Amino acid sequence: MFALGLFACLLLNLAPAIAVNRWNKFFFDALQNKDERLILLSIGLMLALAFASALTSVALLQARMRFQLRWREWLTRTLVRRWMERRRFYQLSVLRLIDNPEARISEDGRIAIELFVDLLRASRNALLMAASSSACCGSSAAR
Repeated sequence: MFALGLFACLLLNLAPAIAVNRWNKFFFDALQNKDERLILLSIGLMLALAFASALTSVALLQARMRFQLRWREWLTRTLVRRWMERRRFYQLSVLRLIDNPEARISEDGRIAIELFVDLLRASRNALLMAASSSACCGSSAAR
C-alpha cells in the first residue's frame, strides 16, 4: 500500500517538472514577442508552479519516510524474532562478541532500508523523467 503511495507521489511530482519544461517555451516566446501581458502571466504561472512543486515534494518526502518507517518496523520485528529464537541472545551474551545487539539490529535495518528505498526512488524518478522528456520532445517535434 505504501509502495503504491510512494509511486503515486513520484508521478505527482513529475507533473510540475513537465509543466516547468512547457513554461520555459511559453515564457521565452513571450519575451521574444515582447508581449508584456504574457510575460506577467508567465511570472504568475511560475509562482504557481513553484508552489505546486513544493507541495508535491513535501508529499513525496512524507510518502518516502512513511514507507521506510513501516518497512523498518517489519524488518526489525523479523530480525529480533529470529535473534530471540533458540536463545541466540544468551549465546551472544556468553561469548561477548557484540555490544548491544538490539541497537545493531535496528541500525543495520535502518541503513539497509533507507539506502535501498532512496536508490529505488531515484531510479524510478530518473526513468519517469526520461519517459516524460521524450514524450514532451516527441510531441513538440511532431508539431
